[in-house]
Formats: sequence, C-alpha cells, structure tokens
Amino acid sequence: MGVLFMCLALCRRIAFEDAIGEHPMVRLAERASLFDSSLYVDREGLAQHYELATDMLDVTSNFDVASFFATCAWNSVLRKYEPVTDNLSTGVIYRITPALMCSMERPDEPFGPVHIVGGQPLPRPEQQRAFVVKMKPGQDFTSLPSVETFHFQHQAHISHHIWNAFDQGKALFPTDAAAELARRAESLSEFTESQIERAWQRLSQWTSETYSHNQKARIQTATGITMVETPRLNWNGLDVETLEERLMEQ
Repeated sequence: MGVLFMCLALCRRIAFEDAIGEHPMVRLAERASLFDSSLYVDREGLAQHYELATDMLDVTSNFDVASFFATCAWNSVLRKYEPVTDNLSTGVIYRITPALMCSMERPDEPFGPVHIVGGQPLPRPEQQRAFVVKMKPGQDFTSLPSVETFHFQHQAHISHHIWNAFDQGKALFPTDAAAELARRAESLSEFTESQIERAWQRLSQWTSETYSHNQKARIQTATGITMVETPRLNWNGLDVETLEERLMEQ
C-alpha cells in the first residue's frame, strides 16, 4: 500500500513541479542571475510548501511563524488552521542549527539537507519564511544533529492571539494561483510518459529497490494512473500575471 501511495504521490508532485516551471514568475527567476550565477528555483521545495507529498519537512527562520504552527492545528474538514483551545494539552516547538546538519549531506544533494525556500518566486513560501529539511527513509527528525525539543503548555488565549496576529492564518496562506494548482494536482491521475518514468526513478532512489515492468504495470493499474500525450496540469483558467514589467516589480 505504501508503494502504491508513493507512486501516485510522486506522479502528482512531478506534474506540479513541471507546471510550476511554466509559471511566468518562475521562468523569469530562472533566467535571472546573481553574481554571475543563475538563480535556483527549488521546485521540490515549492511542492512541499503547497502541500504535495515530498521527502521534506517544513521549518522556518522566523520564530513568530514557528509559534503559529506550534499553537494552531489543521482542521482537515474546514481545510484551515485553528487555534488550539485545550489548556491541558502539551505543545512542542523545535530548534535546529542548519550549519550543524552538514553531516547529513548526500552526494546527490548539492545544497545539503537544509534548503531555503522562502526566497522562491511565489507568495506562500515567502510569507512563511520557509526552509525545508530533506529526510531519508526511516529517519527520526528529533535524532538529527542540532535538533532541540521544547515542550510547553497550551493556553487558549495565547493561541487565539497568535492566530489573529496572522489574520487567522490568511497571512501565511495567501490566495494565489499556485495554491489552486496544487489542489488540482491532488486529484490528478493522468500523466505523461516522462512524468511517470521520473516518478519511478525517484521511487527507486527512495526505496533502494528496482521495479520490473510487470510490477510497474500492476501498481499503475491499481492506482488508476493513465498515460497521456500532453500534461494535464497547467495554468489554464488561473489568475496569473504575465506582463514581464509587473513581474519585475514584484
């Protein structure tokens, strides 16, 4: 069951990453340079912050933002964050030192395990001052180098204060076309041959297993994955700024 979920989730994430690459702001950023080096757009990190399944965990460089996520809980029915009101419950907040996580660096990770995502050319990661920590299979976040754990007692009035300080979460989750694109990706089942093949490559890297043609066919059938000629996920019908002058201003 785990492999079924991961295969479909990877296809959806790759479809999202491909579509993100077609966003006018992303295309503009990838053409730009700083100190003679091209700007790097972390498409996987963007997928993580738009709620697609990845091998990353969200962290932030801003204590106030961290406080919001420590004192507010996700309501899956209403699809929004709400303040924790149970004064008897215990909360937790973590602190890491990115420089001390260098021992986790992998040969295939040129930027190390901690990525800065907040500087990416889309609004949500910027508002959340977003970073991510790339994880390995079976890894326990709390056992990683430099991770410190702090427990605290929830207090409803404090949770409400922090929740309202971020406009009841709206400040951290501004409405933008990429959020709608991610919602569309969550129900996607049609992918191009390239997207499916890249999903299998990433799954093999993650599980360290090789999948035969028959195994792939069975899993794709079980998950409802079908192959199409052109990507189904795109920006059609979404409110996206295309004028380069305005994009440069942003």
